[in-house]
Amino acid sequence: MAPVLQGLFGGAGATWLWEGLLKPRRDRRNLARALGAEVGLNMQLVAGASSLLVHKPNQIPLDYSLSAQVFLAVTARIGELEPVLMADVVVFYREIDALNQLPKAFTDALDEYRRIDRADHAGRERAQRFLDSILTTYRMGLERTVQRGNQVLPRLRRTSRPLLLRWKRGPTLESSDIDQRVNDLLAQRRADGAPG
Repeated sequence: MAPVLQGLFGGAGATWLWEGLLKPRRDRRNLARALGAEVGLNMQLVAGASSLLVHKPNQIPLDYSLSAQVFLAVTARIGELEPVLMADVVVFYREIDALNQLPKAFTDALDEYRRIDRADHAGRERAQRFLDSILTTYRMGLERTVQRGNQVLPRLRRTSRPLLLRWKRGPTLESSDIDQRVNDLLAQRRADGAPG
């Protein structure tokens, strides 16, 4: 494309057009595309975790973890996004960071609960309240992440498209599809004799 621009606008004009307008827009689209892919993946993981809570309401899977690798890789470039979208993306990933810390906190609290003597009713009750507060934080965190993701993902997808294609909408993820997949997976695990 650079030779065509040089032919149309001359050397200095082509450089200005490329460096000042076209390249930054292309870079912004690529950044939004990469972040949109990771946000979409995280939305699927959060939807699966929410559906699993219906079947196992008193557990946080030990292997539960959301991805932030793309975000960490492009943190220095996040300012290329429009300011409101940038702020929402940063908050989305902060919520992911908080959610990723909960499985370990839950496991540690559960171990502490199990160590308390059964005769210590006050200690067991206090430990149970702490476990319940972690589970409540987990549920609320999943809900907030879904809400924030539903705001961020369409805007990232729109930003990742050239101006002429921004009207086009991407595929959506239906929670009923996720629920059905989780039900099928749990049924398969029970049929195979695996625990719950």
